[in-house]
Amino acid sequence: MNVKILIVDDFEIVRSNLKRIINQLGVKNIFEASDGQEALDIVQNPENQKEPFDLIFLDWNMPRMNGVEFLAKSKTVDFLKDVPIIMTTAERERKSVLQALSSGAADYIVKPFKASVIQEKFEKFVVKRKSA
Repeated sequence: MNVKILIVDDFEIVRSNLKRIINQLGVKNIFEASDGQEALDIVQNPENQKEPFDLIFLDWNMPRMNGVEFLAKSKTVDFLKDVPIIMTTAERERKSVLQALSSGAADYIVKPFKASVIQEKFEKFVVKRKSA
């Protein structure tokens, strides 16, 4: 399956874990960013605009630009408006979940997460969209 995914998290271990899980789902085209600003730079790269991302996994608490700030910016960028963004964060309070969803997140995963949860979200947001 020709799928392009971006993982945004300031902890390399989290990015590596997510990348391993996504690789096991057959995806090889995976990009990584350590904060929201780096992610914005990656998605605004002209090559990545031609072939946009299919899914973004986004941490909340990061330096330079946090996840909620990235969500707000992503909604002003034409080629990102339809890309599902899943918050992956330790923030588990109801108000945090509601803030992320109202800011434009398509879904929310609380850390630590299981591979089965990542697979479920991948199927929901990528496999179903690609086969539609």
